[in-house]
Amino acid sequence: PPPPPPPPPAPIPPYAYNYAVLDTESGNDFSAEEEAKAGAIAGQYKVLRADGKIMTVSYTVEGDSGFVADVVTELPPPPPPAYGAPPAPLPSYT
Repeated sequence: PPPPPPPPPAPIPPYAYNYAVLDTESGNDFSAEEEAKAGAIAGQYKVLRADGKIMTVSYTVEGDSGFVADVVTELPPPPPPAYGAPPAPLPSYT
């Protein structure tokens, strides 16, 4: 007789995690979060790409659907304006 079918996979236990790194000196800016409950997994991660754009990937994994992702790429917010020294006062002649 043929071997018995493999047992179904064990259910995914509930869990959640998140982390973030923002280091302006090195340019590192990324974060991630993920949660599993009721057999479904949902999460998101964000990275600052080398071209300066921010890429955010939101994803789900549920049942037989596999990894389903939505990717959004956007420009980072502009830096605050740099203010120089105030102009020198105009000379006055009396």
